[in-house]
Amino acid sequence: MAAELGAGARAYQEIKQAILSGDLKQRQKLEIDELAARYRVSATPVRHALAVLTSERLAVVHPARGYSVAFWTERELADLYEWRWQLARLAAESFQSGSIERAAGSAYTEDILGVLGWLHTGANGEVRAASNAADERLRAAYRAEPHVLPNTGKELAALEASIAGGDLKRTLQRLRLFFRRRIADCAAIRARAGVSALPRNGD
Repeated sequence: MAAELGAGARAYQEIKQAILSGDLKQRQKLEIDELAARYRVSATPVRHALAVLTSERLAVVHPARGYSVAFWTERELADLYEWRWQLARLAAESFQSGSIERAAGSAYTEDILGVLGWLHTGANGEVRAASNAADERLRAAYRAEPHVLPNTGKELAALEASIAGGDLKRTLQRLRLFFRRRIADCAAIRARAGVSALPRNGD
C-alpha cells in the first residue's frame, strides 16, 4: 500500500510537470496505459494522479472518452486573467520590499512567474496558494503572450520597476493595465496557445 501511494505521488508530480512544461499538450488525450508505461508505474497510481489533476483543472475527463489535458474556453481564460488580477491586487497591498531572483537569460514565462511570485512574498498563505494555482492554469497562456502582444518584456519591466519602487498606486495601475490588456486579447492568446495544443493522437 505504501509503495502504491508513493507511486501515485510520483505519477502525479511527473504528469503535472509534463503538462506545465508543455510536453503533454493541451487537449492531448491522456491514455492511462501509456502513462503507466512512460512513468513505470501501474495503472492505479496514474488513475489517482489524473483524478487529482482533474480537481486542479489541469486535466478534464470526458464520458466514454477518458482524460485529456485541459484547454480553456475564451470565457474561462478571461475569467482566469481577471482572477489573477484580483489576487495580484490583494498581494500588492501587503507587499514588502525585497529583491527578485531571476536566472540569467530566462524566458518571458519564467520572468512573469518570477515577478508575480515576488509580488506575493508578503501575502497570506491562501492568496499565495491561489496565485500559484492560477499561474499553473495560465502557464500556456503566458507562453503565448509574447507572440500576440507587442512589448511584453518592456511592460513586465515597467511593472517590476513599480513594485521595486514601493509605489502602491502605480503598481496597482500597471497591474490593472497588464491584466486588462490580456483580457482584451484573450481570444488571440487562446488561439496562439491552441496552435501548439493541437492533438497529436486524433482526439
